[in-house]
Amino acid sequence: MSKSAPLELGHSHESDRRVEPTGIDSEFAADVVAGLSANEKTLAPKYFYDATGSHLFEAICLTP
Repeated sequence: MSKSAPLELGHSHESDRRVEPTGIDSEFAADVVAGLSANEKTLAPKYFYDATGSHLFEAICLTP
């Protein structure tokens, strides 16, 4: 019976790599990485709406 290497739990150096977003969705990617890397996970509400939803939300915000 051979002895196997111990299972190491914890931080992996590979998981410490930073994602450098590029391209059209770079702001979105940066916001997602920042929000999901934080201790308290967050995602900006602006990403919950499509173009129509955003237009309606802006119109609602302008009402008295």
